Amino acid sequence: MRRKDVSRIMHNAAEGLARKGVLRRRRARLLAVIPAIGLLAFLLPVRSTAQENSELALLQFRALAQSRQPPNTPEISRQRVDETFFQLLAAQGREAAARQSLDRLSGWSKAAATRVATQSSPALDAELLQFSEVRAAVQVAQFEAERRQAQQQANLLLGRNFEMPLTALPSSAPADKSAGSDQELRPPAASSKEDAPWGKLRDRFEDELLPQARELLGKMYQNYLFGGVPLSALLWQEQLVYQTELQYRQVLAKAAMQLPLSE
Repeated sequence: MRRKDVSRIMHNAAEGLARKGVLRRRRARLLAVIPAIGLLAFLLPVRSTAQENSELALLQFRALAQSRQPPNTPEISRQRVDETFFQLLAAQGREAAARQSLDRLSGWSKAAATRVATQSSPALDAELLQFSEVRAAVQVAQFEAERRQAQQQANLLLGRNFEMPLTALPSSAPADKSAGSDQELRPPAASSKEDAPWGKLRDRFEDELLPQARELLGKMYQNYLFGGVPLSALLWQEQLVYQTELQYRQVLAKAAMQLPLSE
């Protein structure tokens, strides 16, 4: 065989091996992509469902906890499910009340800093308000940590990622999204003798105590601006309002726990 023919045969063989190598690499990449596509298709519906279930009333929470329970495992007790739900509901209320107090103090602190700059307010007032604001921020951080812990426990009970957003609602009706709204955690109207005491107490908070407390606080702040009351009296009244709002949130959670709920 001539040297030229041998060279041509070797060249064709090399090209054939190269083509086979390319085909193998393409096939390997394709096989690697297919599972990823399948995994993505599997995860997308789960993410959508998680977003749809970010706000749950008690009956929805019960049903989801039952449906997500792994097979061949002891059944989760109704008491444990309800306790987990109401722990989250109460933690949300505490955090909301603390944030309202922090918002008030933050506004006053900024106003005091401006007044100090114009020499219409003593520097000590600004320092006292800054301290009160920091103290309130620490309280918010504490209640936020408690709420996140309750949220994680609830998510784990539902078989979901523990960092997934979750809000406990006292009824199946959509919650009022307005900031600081008293309807955010309000349960339905009392429908039994057992719920009547909590319902009456809730109504008294909403109709009498909270409006009076907030109106008085607003008047005291206006008087403080004009030198009518000292800052210490204003801060004392603010703490009373904060404690009242905190009690109100606890009453809402208690009222929701006493509602007669059917399956």
